[in-house]
Amino acid sequence: MSALDFAPFDVGSMLNSASTAKCSSPVAASVADLDDFADWGKGADFRGFQRVRAGGVAEVAAVAGVETSTRPWSAPLAAFAEAPRPQFIVEETWDELVWEAIQVDDVWGQQALDLGWDQHDLFGCHPTPWVADGSRDGLVALIVSLKSPVRITAVETDCITLQPISGPPMRFRSRKPAGQSLLWTAYSFGSGP
Repeated sequence: MSALDFAPFDVGSMLNSASTAKCSSPVAASVADLDDFADWGKGADFRGFQRVRAGGVAEVAAVAGVETSTRPWSAPLAAFAEAPRPQFIVEETWDELVWEAIQVDDVWGQQALDLGWDQHDLFGCHPTPWVADGSRDGLVALIVSLKSPVRITAVETDCITLQPISGPPMRFRSRKPAGQSLLWTAYSFGSGP
């Protein structure tokens, strides 16, 4: 099954297998804590990503499995992935934010673009990201802010379905809030309190 296929999954078998599915991690997790959800698919990939994070966007893209893209957000996302961590964000959260942005673009970016989703829907955030109110979060910022691992299971014209490790699916819908910024602008060099 490819990452673009939608299929219900058995959470119990996901927890007891060495799945390679793409999914998010808890925001507050340290690198050592990532083993708690490694069976759900991301732990080893994310640790590999963290090890080469300082090596530049080409190495990060290779670890994440990203191919060269022509989507409108390709160039700013590549620069964002290579940018140094702002001082106002802890390293684990920064790595998670960059990881999720790359994964969303790599696995779902083209399908989302084809269905009418734009860079604000996927990569939007509050213009002052240290103000964690979530009111202007796009998909990536939302995924990183959640306390439980989730995976994207479907992208449709009106919603993106997120499946938490337990519980019912969640639906993300385009909101286009006033004053929304993009990750690569809000987290750029010189931003911060």
